[in-house]
Amino acid sequence: MRNSPERDLGATAAKDVIDASGNAKIRGKRAANRRVVLKAAAGMAALAASGVGVVPGVAPPAVAQQADGTRARRHVPAENGVGSSEAAQGQWITFQAEFPFWALGASWPSEVGLWPVIAVQLSDDGATWSETIDIPAQTEDGGQPSRDGRLFTALIFTEGAQWVRYQTVDIDRVPGEVDGLAFVYIDPTDGPWEEDLAVGSSSRLSTLATDTIAPPEIITRAQWGANESWRFDTFGEIWPPEYEPVTHLILHHTATANRPADVPNAIRSIYYYHAVEQGWGDIGYNYLVDHNGRIYQGRFGGQDVIGGHSYQFAIGSSGISTIGNFQSVDITEAAKSALVSICAFVGRDLDPLATADFKEAPNLPIIASHRDVNATSCPGDRLWNDLPEIRTLVAQTLDEGVLETGFPAGIAPGDRVRVQTDDGSALNLRSSANGLAIGSIADDATAWVIDGPEKLTNGNWYRLDPEGSAPTGWATAQFLIVEPPLPPGSPTTDYPFGLNLRFVSAANIRRSPSTTAGIVGTAPTNGWAHVMAGPVDAEGYTWYQVRAQNIGDGWVVRDLIAPAPFNENPDGDFNVDDTVEATQTINLRPRPGLAQGVISTLGAGSPLVISQPPVEVTGFIWYGVYSSTVGGGWVVEDYLRLRSSGPPPSGKFAINDTFRVTETTNLRSTPSTSGSVVVTMGVGTIGTIVGGSRAANGYTWWQVRLANGTTGWCIENWLVETDGGTTPPPPTSKFQVNDTFRVTETMNLRSSASTSGSVVASMAVGTTGIVIGGPMSANGYIWWNVRLTNGTTG
Repeated sequence: MRNSPERDLGATAAKDVIDASGNAKIRGKRAANRRVVLKAAAGMAALAASGVGVVPGVAPPAVAQQADGTRARRHVPAENGVGSSEAAQGQWITFQAEFPFWALGASWPSEVGLWPVIAVQLSDDGATWSETIDIPAQTEDGGQPSRDGRLFTALIFTEGAQWVRYQTVDIDRVPGEVDGLAFVYIDPTDGPWEEDLAVGSSSRLSTLATDTIAPPEIITRAQWGANESWRFDTFGEIWPPEYEPVTHLILHHTATANRPADVPNAIRSIYYYHAVEQGWGDIGYNYLVDHNGRIYQGRFGGQDVIGGHSYQFAIGSSGISTIGNFQSVDITEAAKSALVSICAFVGRDLDPLATADFKEAPNLPIIASHRDVNATSCPGDRLWNDLPEIRTLVAQTLDEGVLETGFPAGIAPGDRVRVQTDDGSALNLRSSANGLAIGSIADDATAWVIDGPEKLTNGNWYRLDPEGSAPTGWATAQFLIVEPPLPPGSPTTDYPFGLNLRFVSAANIRRSPSTTAGIVGTAPTNGWAHVMAGPVDAEGYTWYQVRAQNIGDGWVVRDLIAPAPFNENPDGDFNVDDTVEATQTINLRPRPGLAQGVISTLGAGSPLVISQPPVEVTGFIWYGVYSSTVGGGWVVEDYLRLRSSGPPPSGKFAINDTFRVTETTNLRSTPSTSGSVVVTMGVGTIGTIVGGSRAANGYTWWQVRLANGTTGWCIENWLVETDGGTTPPPPTSKFQVNDTFRVTETMNLRSSASTSGSVVASMAVGTTGIVIGGPMSANGYIWWNVRLTNGTTG
């Protein structure tokens, strides 16, 4: 047991504490890599000495080397006369960058889909080319919402390339068009280089000079050259720090090249890519570890700041990423030492060999990986296989007795805290940290933190402004807990990120917080949305950035939105720990609500364990669920049933049903996205169901035979049942002539009722018009003749 900080309840003496559960921590003694333990323990001693988790002493960068000089350019092929069809002809498309670059990424609109792979080759001189590097969309980073809803690839690191050539293909290398493709290339070299860090790291632990493993240490944002202006835009800080006490550690890899030539350059590139290009406003990881055994501070804000690395699981965890790709390559011993050291420091008051329920994940290991909470291959098979050893090494490191602080963390000025003592006594308020008592605050009372922490030998102290009649004063942090945000709509309370909203009246969603900004779309009364950012005061209004269902992202005046009705105890059909299955293809979301993002798609028959009790919001009852294959999230009750309640769901077809294809989709050799493509089925293709169903890759698959005799497997999402004939489907009566309409997804207006008709205009979400003719059936669709409000017809 370790000694507690002063309890500070009047004259009550300090006493020993055990742990939060009341049980002594007993860790199993296992054989460990003694070299790694010694190295990690030495690193932890240095970390502990700093008091804040950032080791001083690394040589600061020279004044002339500032990250402000990082250069980056966005290259949009369409703006340079290169159409999407040209890169889909099986030939290389080449462009020259304006300057040598050290990192390259690509992106495209989310409506294009996840199928593209950008095949890239790089060159220093435009004559000699590298091997082909394939970069698909990186949908598993678990970070903040990305700029304009685009899909981004992982970064490629280079050593000063200046030419790029590329093709757009799918996973089977079949060429395809990627509309809206853009590249970004980054030159981060006007900042600290690796040699600027060498003095501090080589002199840190002279007693281990004979050891070949580099000593672990934390290098601050200033030391690796973070440009702090990237965290702000014209409206203020893009992603302000928020805090939550850490209960779990989640390990990642950056999925970039192993052993980058210069690590500070690589980190500045990642920072730019996250903060600026993707629009997050900061780097998503809390800490990064390199192959040399160095530890780097990531997200701004210090310990317990909430990062952006595993969707909702980033809240209450620390995201620690090792630089590289460890799917088929082992991390270095130096990196492992650093990983153990930072895990031991961040989790110094946790049991690394224990498990605990965490959000929708039951019995999650205290030291877990990204793939344990989300559907992802991160942190790679090799690093994931190292996790049992890493947990043991962290336990061994802590058993060396290097650091057992017992000091609470995660409280910051601006937090609302509640007093929680173990016997109901009042908590003393003092004139200064550990000063004279000037009053007290009752147990269970609340206060605002206005200063601190003051770090003393007996613990951390904060200055409190009580909400009642108690005086302002300093209190020990041991008996303070951070309160959740006040209920939405409370006086002076802002709407937090992720809050489900209801539109109280029809509302224009604008591109920026201004009444003169362009309109993205118009949300109907009682439509749903969730908070993305805000509030921002402009033009006499308070604005929030929202993601509106069926419309997209934009800004709306606060008076037009309200928190969605929320029932925290609905009458649900299932209980926590029930095993259920999906009855059809369903979406897994990070939070309950129809406007929330989609983490993954689950096919019919997918098994799930209920991990969180039901809540009711946006018109549905939702359950927190967990799956060993896709991680945790929330799903709608309507599409679940108990696993043991009958035969597996068969999806929406039966054997011998006939179908028609509604969206271009692949017919594959096996029921898997990794199966080879037999043929690409265009809209209107017809066939017969001959086998299935199978659940794989989050989809429900059916074996089909096309009208020409070709057989294979395809996903049910883009098939509809037909009457077995080859005649077009009967026209729908959805509209009548003179009906008005609004566009819910971006689409083309064509000169004739056919997908081969020329495009007259591209209609954005929210475009309105009048039906003037139709309907007609063609290409598997129902077509209407319309006139837009600007007079354009098609």
